[in-house]
Amino acid sequence: MDTQTKKTKRMIKIVTVDGSKFHGEITGRNDRGLFLKVDTPMANNRSVFVSHKAISHLEIEGWK
Repeated sequence: MDTQTKKTKRMIKIVTVDGSKFHGEITGRNDRGLFLKVDTPMANNRSVFVSHKAISHLEIEGWK
């Protein structure tokens, strides 16, 4: 029997000081910022780093 576990994703929306908008999954964080996995027009699942100082608005969508 095949058993699958469903991974929970931490989804978030971020607007930066310069107006850039990101919507994606948090993949990591450190003392300088957050790492997100986002879909962009150029590529899917692109890894993006957003500094804490650059965040203007942050909205946590919860666990999916």
